[in-house]
Amino acid sequence: MNLRELRRQFAQADPRYGPVPFWWWSGEEVTAERVRWQMRKFREGGSRNIGIINLAPTGPQYGSVSDRPAYGSEAWWSMFEVALREAERLGMYLWFYDQIGFSGANMPARIVSERPEAAGLSAAPLRVRRRASRRGGSAG
Repeated sequence: MNLRELRRQFAQADPRYGPVPFWWWSGEEVTAERVRWQMRKFREGGSRNIGIINLAPTGPQYGSVSDRPAYGSEAWWSMFEVALREAERLGMYLWFYDQIGFSGANMPARIVSERPEAAGLSAAPLRVRRRASRRGGSAG
């Protein structure tokens, strides 16, 4: 890739590499109508990526109302599917976020408690070696 091409790619970057603001699914009940309306507002505001994050199914422990639907429940996944379909329609990319010990939702710990064999798994780097091309250079 030459410098001109690199500049062009930065000037017209793929939206998948843009900011990913968090979209809290807490406070009020998450409904299909609300999901579609909020996603339209995000897109109208220029967002192309959205990261869904929940307070916790145990919100009252922290002085707040629990998420509705409860994070990770069948109803929650149904709303996530609504969001995925709307994201596809609007040309957006959707993420969801959780980490061990965060807020109380703690989905990774719930998974490990239900499926102990999932504990300690991690992604390993993939090493790729270049092979020589027929012209004597490296392919790549």
